[in-house]
Amino acid sequence: MDAAFWKGRWQEGKTGWMQKRVNPRLQQMLPRLLATGEQNVFVPLCGNSLDMPWLAGKGLRVHGVDLVEEALLGFFRSEKLQPTASEEPSGVRWNAGPYSLWHADILDLRPGDLPSSFAVYDRASLLALPADLRRRYAGWFGSISPSGTRKLLITAEYEPGEMQGPPFPVFRDEVEELYAAHWEIEVLCHEEVPLARRWQERGMTWIREGVYLLEHR
Repeated sequence: MDAAFWKGRWQEGKTGWMQKRVNPRLQQMLPRLLATGEQNVFVPLCGNSLDMPWLAGKGLRVHGVDLVEEALLGFFRSEKLQPTASEEPSGVRWNAGPYSLWHADILDLRPGDLPSSFAVYDRASLLALPADLRRRYAGWFGSISPSGTRKLLITAEYEPGEMQGPPFPVFRDEVEELYAAHWEIEVLCHEEVPLARRWQERGMTWIREGVYLLEHR
């Protein structure tokens, strides 16, 4: 992944993917995601997400990864936590309270870097990647996820010619193409949603949200 690009977005304050409230789909679907009793949740490309302290408030251990160190340290500052750092082959792991966050390229993480079992909450990471990296990302998830792993995946669809990503549009047929070989896929929601002003300003005329529950075979 292009670390310089994402670091630049953070430095310039171009972080429109950061929500100002806990994601309502996560709140609604968490019981389905944790139906097996899982206590660890992995948040890929986590940044400084408000969803992480909400998950921790449910008694969960939150694991994350991001390319931008400033985003991770900003998260710990906002939570008033002083993390400890450990240099490891895959990157730097920052630990404090219920959080274990990696400063690393997600594709460099290996099975031993995550708990032996975990659930996955992916709201914006698949959308952040161009098509070639989306294929690598999906394959990587298949290799690192134990059988039975559940993943809550939230995507966005829009007319591809209307806006240059990221975020990139990921349509339902691509989700099937990326995951169907190794994951059971349940469509929880697939509907057009109100168009935020920031997307209108970028030329978008409609947006559809897809919410999927995946379970690794």
